[in-house]
Amino acid sequence: MIFDGQDFYFACTFQFSSEIREPTSYLGNDRGIEMLAAWSVVDGDGKRIDEGWISGERLRSVQRRQERDQKETQRKGKVYKSKTRRHIADEEVHKAANEIVAAAVKHNALVVMEDLKTISMGPHHARPKGARKGGFRRMLTRAQYMKLKHYVGYRLLVEGVPPIRRGKPSFIEIHPAYTSVTCSKCGHKDKANRQSQALFICTKCGHKENADVNASSMVAGKGIHFDTIIRGRKKGQKLKDGEQFSVWYADFKSGARTHANASWSSAPCSARMGV
Repeated sequence: MIFDGQDFYFACTFQFSSEIREPTSYLGNDRGIEMLAAWSVVDGDGKRIDEGWISGERLRSVQRRQERDQKETQRKGKVYKSKTRRHIADEEVHKAANEIVAAAVKHNALVVMEDLKTISMGPHHARPKGARKGGFRRMLTRAQYMKLKHYVGYRLLVEGVPPIRRGKPSFIEIHPAYTSVTCSKCGHKDKANRQSQALFICTKCGHKENADVNASSMVAGKGIHFDTIIRGRKKGQKLKDGEQFSVWYADFKSGARTHANASWSSAPCSARMGV
């Protein structure tokens, strides 16, 4: 029992064991705008087999209420202080992590997440001209998204998903560039595909759906690309013609390429972990 001068905490140590899992599909997670987060599960051929999203409506309502309170407090010349939003955000991030991992376990999927260190603000995170400030771009911040990845990481270990390699998490991290403007159906990349923050309509094949869900499928597609093309290469090694993601994915969706990933399915866990 721990007392920090204000609150009591209970700390304990426990041990558990889990059956080692060998993922056969991919779950892509996208940090959303119209929703807190969106996820899609695709099989090895890139066909979507499930999808979902976390609305975060509770967090949205708390933020709006606190913004009103903050303005009123500052108008009176006082300093506004509140930890409520941070606590609610942590709770919602925990819920999101649990849902993502539950879906991954259900479909035996390898989780794929955005590496936000490589990109500061994608086209789906920029505020459109004239749009009201706010939304989930201010809710699931970079720091909170890092918390989400941390929670997902340890939950995956509990469920028996081994690290990608020694010292790395149990999920793939990909560069999220263009995932918001590329069609998950045909691979066509065009900024005009993103009709609005919520709506995606491909200008080539006409595929229409929620923009965040489409982006999550593209994140999963980048996971397949990593497994098929990137994994095992030396750092800094350039891709050959046709191996760049946009070209590869368009061919992959057209059936010109197949997912021939022997590295994940056949290599023993100890080999993947570098032991």
